Amino acid sequence: MRDHINFSGASPFTGPVFVDISQVWDSDLTAAIKKHASRSGVYAISRGPEYQTLAESIMMRNNGIDMVGMSTVLEAIALHQLGVRVCGVSVTSDLTFSSTPTTHSEVLHAVKSAIPCVQNCLYEVINTLY
Repeated sequence: MRDHINFSGASPFTGPVFVDISQVWDSDLTAAIKKHASRSGVYAISRGPEYQTLAESIMMRNNGIDMVGMSTVLEAIALHQLGVRVCGVSVTSDLTFSSTPTTHSEVLHAVKSAIPCVQNCLYEVINTLY
């Protein structure tokens, strides 16, 4: 993930917490994991728990969004506010933003097949930090 868009309508904070989130994603860590990830891009968080509609998919694709999910962004913002270096890996189960429905079994299959890549990314982050 090199950046994000928050469509969730939520924030990890309550009250007057104002944090600059223009640089949430650490460029050095992102470059390190890019060695193992096949793609990088802009991640959008949606509220969920449902998958996006066809119209939402078209809107996202036409506005530079490369992947969509229901997690990661709020956690990344909270960690960034605490001064933690942040990078993100997302297992993308549908690369097309297609008109065919996303099934839960397809998502689970994509996650299972991506385990080696995610492990390599995690090892790369650890090696970069230590």
